[in-house]
Amino acid sequence: HVSGHGGAQDIALMIALAGFAVTGRSLAIIPMSGRMAFGGKTSGAAGVFLLGLFSGAATSCCAPVLAGAVALAVISGTFWKALLVAFAYVFGMTFPLFLAAYAYDRFRIDHSRLITGKLLRARLGSRTLLVHSTNLFAAGIFLVMGALLLTLAFFDNAFWAPQTQAEIGKTLSAWSQRAFETLGRVPDIIWGAGIIGIFLFFLLKSRRNAGEKEL
Repeated sequence: HVSGHGGAQDIALMIALAGFAVTGRSLAIIPMSGRMAFGGKTSGAAGVFLLGLFSGAATSCCAPVLAGAVALAVISGTFWKALLVAFAYVFGMTFPLFLAAYAYDRFRIDHSRLITGKLLRARLGSRTLLVHSTNLFAAGIFLVMGALLLTLAFFDNAFWAPQTQAEIGKTLSAWSQRAFETLGRVPDIIWGAGIIGIFLFFLLKSRRNAGEKEL
């Protein structure tokens, strides 16, 4: 049996997303009018604000961490220290996205075969089904995740993990703890300067790339 309504909903969602991926359709959870929909330019202030708005709603599971960051900002004593703490938290949350976007643009991943893919044709009786390879790959991932959740729910153990995965988690936890202890010896002023420097680097690179595209 499926353990709880949440497990059943997750499995149904995975299967539905797999179906949408194969057919090339999207699931509009929040209807948006033509005025609200994104146009050709999505790198402006409005686009970035909406991206942050929806990503913030999607990452509500980080609320306890956010509460801790807000508490540290409040007890810091001064406005500038609070601003630095909040900036460090936000930049730490988005830093992997900055790296991914930089690598995507730097190595032109959008032109790779993995991203561009190709259009596949399949005959289903008298109909011809057109499926893009990337959509088929995404559907496979959703189906695998749905099958895994269904298997775990059937055995009434949604938190099961193989012994190998548990050992890897313990090893990574030990490594991260040692890294935190080592990096904790670095003065805060150096961390602040480094974070601001990395942020300015990405900012200048994005502005330079935007200027080159306009030319």
